[in-house]
Amino acid sequence: WMFPSSSRWVNAAVLCSAPEAPGMVQRAMSRAQQARALLGPGDARPILEPLMQGRLRGLSYAVLPWCDSPSTLRPVWWPERAALRPALLAWLYRVTLATAQTVAPADIEARFAAPLRHLAGLASIGEPVRHAAAQAVERLARGTWQPRTVLMHGDLWKGNVLLRPAAFEGRRLRLAERFVIIDWAGADMQGHAFYDLVRLSRSLGLPASALRAEVDRHCAALACTSRDAMSSLLAALGQIGMALEHFPPAQYAHMVEQCCATLEAALSSSRWSHPSSPTSRAATH
Repeated sequence: WMFPSSSRWVNAAVLCSAPEAPGMVQRAMSRAQQARALLGPGDARPILEPLMQGRLRGLSYAVLPWCDSPSTLRPVWWPERAALRPALLAWLYRVTLATAQTVAPADIEARFAAPLRHLAGLASIGEPVRHAAAQAVERLARGTWQPRTVLMHGDLWKGNVLLRPAAFEGRRLRLAERFVIIDWAGADMQGHAFYDLVRLSRSLGLPASALRAEVDRHCAALACTSRDAMSSLLAALGQIGMALEHFPPAQYAHMVEQCCATLEAALSSSRWSHPSSPTSRAATH
């Protein structure tokens, strides 16, 4: 591609919405722009800016700088993962620090209580998780949990991590500097904490003890407890369940169970005492 502002050819990728969701790409570009605005210049770098965007025959489209996918070959992916994992986790922690907000009392019902009640009422979800969601609603009502919101990508996993070319803007980049995050259509500028962390950790094969360390520092940034972390995760899962769009319900239910099990395993991995997680409490009551 050659663009009016450039006298050189550049490699690019074209995204185009499907007919059943003609505004999807436009929504992704808009939310990516909002996310960049919330972050400082450094932490906004992993969010690509479109070279061109618009509509054609009713479908939204965008042209983005070309980036490569991480390798699918294990001997190559493992050293890539070793370099990318700390960089991605550090970036996500800085996102939490930069975007954490106190929730207005008027917004707690829609953003937290309603999603939790939705999750608690799903017959496809296991009883311990449903009971934990109901307990989180009670904690909200009593004021013992005062949640905060953060920028939430909503689908942060290996498949939405790409790599810029090694030579970028006139310099050679280390692998840890090359990552970009794509697919911001489901992002929420006032989303739930810990969901992105759990999804990314699962995708990157983070050990439970290492995830516990990440949870602890996110809890410190948000001034919350590990039990609050599980409640925030449950609220995120409930909100996703309220707007599944093309997400198959059975696959959603499986994801809920996996995410809760991953976080609970992390919270149980510490040698030091900590409040028991809601799902553990649910299993013993």
